[in-house]
Amino acid sequence: MGFIRTTFTFIVGTLWGVYMCQNYNIPDIRRFADSDLVMAKQIEETYPKPKSEDKDAYIIGQECKYPDTTTGLLNI
Repeated sequence: MGFIRTTFTFIVGTLWGVYMCQNYNIPDIRRFADSDLVMAKQIEETYPKPKSEDKDAYIIGQECKYPDTTTGLLNI
């Protein structure tokens, strides 16, 4: 019984999706995803992760600041 119900739901959903795409102006999701990916790559190139030997250090300017593990604040 579960297989028939699942298959029926899948077929109805597919047919409903085809009807909606043919009769309404549905945006192209792939185009939006591609533009978001391009924007993410641009941000990643603009603001790269700083290379530090100590992965727990926060780099501010030229100095390394270490967070206080109890409060989460920077020790200056």
